[in-house]
Amino acid sequence: MLRVGKTKSCGCYRVDLGRTRAATLRLRHGEAGDGKTTTEYRIWGSMLSRCRNVRHQLYKNYGGRGITVCDRWLVFENFLSDMGRRPPKRSLDRINNSRGYERENCRWATAKEQARNQRGNKWVAVRGVRKTLAEWLELTGTTRRTFYMRLSSGMDEENALFTASAKKNGEPKDQAEQQRLDKLLSQLWSS
Repeated sequence: MLRVGKTKSCGCYRVDLGRTRAATLRLRHGEAGDGKTTTEYRIWGSMLSRCRNVRHQLYKNYGGRGITVCDRWLVFENFLSDMGRRPPKRSLDRINNSRGYERENCRWATAKEQARNQRGNKWVAVRGVRKTLAEWLELTGTTRRTFYMRLSSGMDEENALFTASAKKNGEPKDQAEQQRLDKLLSQLWSS
C-alpha cells in the first residue's frame, strides 16, 4: 500500500501520535499516562462513557435515559476544579437522578447516601417532610416488616411509622418509646 501511494504510514505514525497525545494529557493535568490514572480521572472517564458510549453496558441507564454530561465537564480539569478530590469512601452521585452530570447536581456521597438516592426507593411524606422509607425506619426504629404489616391492617403511613409497638391490649409496650416518637412527630409538625 505504501508503494502504491494509498497509505501515508506503515503504522508508526499512529503509534507516535498516540504517544504524543498521552504525553499531552500528562502535561496538561498530570492525572493520566504511563498506564496510571488517578481515582478522579477514572471516575470522570466512567461518567463520560456511561453517558456517551452506546456500547457501554450501563448506557441504557444513563445516556439511554437522557442523562448527559454538561459541556464544561467534557474537559477533565473543569470536572476536577468543580468537584475537587474524592474524599475517602465516597463516590460521584447525582442529587437529582433525572438530571445530568453538572456542578449543581453532583456531590461526593457515601454508599449509604447513594443507596438512598436511587430511582427504585420508596418515598414517604409525613407532614410535608419527604424521606426514603429507609430513612424513616431508621429515624423511628420501626422495622420494615412492622411497617408493611401495619399498612396491610389499614394504618396510614404516618401511624405505621410513629406508633410504638403495642401489647395485646393496645397499650404501648414501652411508654418512653411512644413519647420519643410523639416528640419526633411534633418536631416535624413545627418545622
